[in-house]
Amino acid sequence: MKIMAGIALVFISSGLLPVYAAGFDCNKAVTYVELTVCTNPELSKLDDQLSILYKDSLIKHPQSVQMIKKSQLAWLKEQRNKSANAEEIKTVYLSRISDLKLMMDVRSEDEKLKAEASKLTESPKEPVVQPQKEIEVQKPVDTPQQKADYVAYSDRLTETFNEYTRRPGSAVYYCYTYDQNMKNRSAYDGLFLNASNNNLITSEAIDYAEQLHKLIGEFDPNAPQELKTLMKGFTETLSDNCNKLADLAYRKGWAL
Repeated sequence: MKIMAGIALVFISSGLLPVYAAGFDCNKAVTYVELTVCTNPELSKLDDQLSILYKDSLIKHPQSVQMIKKSQLAWLKEQRNKSANAEEIKTVYLSRISDLKLMMDVRSEDEKLKAEASKLTESPKEPVVQPQKEIEVQKPVDTPQQKADYVAYSDRLTETFNEYTRRPGSAVYYCYTYDQNMKNRSAYDGLFLNASNNNLITSEAIDYAEQLHKLIGEFDPNAPQELKTLMKGFTETLSDNCNKLADLAYRKGWAL
């Protein structure tokens, strides 16, 4: 493989081989994988697509920059650079592109939920009182303590959900343990096994998943509409994420 890489490098530098666009500088390509990407139009196109997606994710999710960079470096070191042929390189590129898109979908949903949560801390506008011709039965008004409890609950729920989304193992554990969609059962089993083998099911990941499940179970059905909307967004996102993880497991062939 080193001999092939050296020959390809000579051909590239002498202009005897076509060099296609890539997300990195092909003039500095040295390794077998880099040279293969630079001289293969399909792989070069995938590399460009991944490069754009990676940069876009860093811009759109500044709060997750370190995590995204760390996962990218791990992918380069443990998957892409260990590929032995063009077909393997193509497979790992497609897998990384799919994973980044899934990560961005989760982050985008997270940001929407944060916006909903911030509404609970805003000072409510004074209602315009209209004169009543008849005496109407009024809904009991929440006491200041109840309002404070609702805000505190919202803060705990939002903070726990944010910590949950930062740990892939939390999502895997949550779906494996609490999602009742039986059609995804074999996918969750395989996903959990794969995550365990890759040391993602840590005690911290389990703790945040358990905290989130407990907070959802403590939800007050008499809570204000803003909090009900927030909870609806969280539960829908959790269900959607579980389905996406199951789809990922089926695509990867992890389902048991």
